[in-house]
Amino acid sequence: MTTRTLSLRASICFIAVPALWAQSLGITLEARAGVPGTTVALNLSLSGGANAGRPAGTQFTLTYNPSEFTAVTVSPAAAATAAGKSLQCQARSGSVLCLLYGLNPAVMSDGPVAIVTATLSAVSGPAARPIGISGVMAVEASGVPIPTTGSGSTVVAIPVGLTLTCTPSTISQGAVSTCVVQSTIAAPAGGAVVTVASGSAGLTVPSTVTMPAGATSASFQATDNQHYDTTACDVVDVLHASDSGFGCDDDMHGSSLPNGPTQRNRIDLQQQQ
Repeated sequence: MTTRTLSLRASICFIAVPALWAQSLGITLEARAGVPGTTVALNLSLSGGANAGRPAGTQFTLTYNPSEFTAVTVSPAAAATAAGKSLQCQARSGSVLCLLYGLNPAVMSDGPVAIVTATLSAVSGPAARPIGISGVMAVEASGVPIPTTGSGSTVVAIPVGLTLTCTPSTISQGAVSTCVVQSTIAAPAGGAVVTVASGSAGLTVPSTVTMPAGATSASFQATDNQHYDTTACDVVDVLHASDSGFGCDDDMHGSSLPNGPTQRNRIDLQQQQ
């Protein structure tokens, strides 16, 4: 009798499937450009929720240089309000700690969850003003943590270019010249007030001139009580709705006048011989 041994071989194939926990949720602050002395609104958005898991709550800290921003505030945006979430923030000099949460199991979808409103300081400073984000955490409705990364951004400060022209450029005693201030950007909502001053009693100008909202120019009249040649020159200033000033100097007298809250600017009034 013949004995045969039957041998069976089994092969098991393992297919590598990326684990969900290998993915991370992203919280990103968008970049913007703004004029010193004004405010800019930046979207803080969620991304990657479909793979990493959608959060029911999140926490983050914004950091910035207080000399570059006078204020940074945070308010809830569409993705947070749609899920019925509330926002609580604690502000300190140079940082804002925020918590997005809700007493419900609803989760937040990808998209803007908060709006960061930053007020650029009017003082001269670097063009690139960063806002960082750190201490980022997120949890699912069950309380399970979601791996989360945060990305800050930069607000680019753009100075406003102003030019001044006066027509006619030469006026006699008692005559009037019409001067136009031209801006490289439109005035913000509420208009922009530009302070006007003369370095001599010989030339009379209004104390302020207002650019209406959306306008890029404003005009005023200069009256010569003596005899001056008004020579237009380029001025660089910070234009905003409250007080954006430029000063006027009388070169003959060399007087120094108060100027606006930012850079020193000049309009030269040269006395004719």
